[in-house]
Amino acid sequence: MGLAQRTVSTPHPPADPRPAIARAYRFERARRTLRVEQRDDRKRADRRFWLALAVLIVAVVAIGGAIIVELQQLFGI
Repeated sequence: MGLAQRTVSTPHPPADPRPAIARAYRFERARRTLRVEQRDDRKRADRRFWLALAVLIVAVVAIGGAIIVELQQLFGI
């Protein structure tokens, strides 16, 4: 005895594809917006990093200069 074969009916495509197209456009627009926001965030993070690094370098140079001046006064150089 053989197994009964079931026929799988394929769903018919929607008669009007506009909602699916509009959904695809919204999805791609959201992806593009997210990509642009991420790029801008990276740029801002880069700027913050270089600004923080510059501030730290200036602070180290200033403290180093103050230490040198104090050492010269202390030892009379």
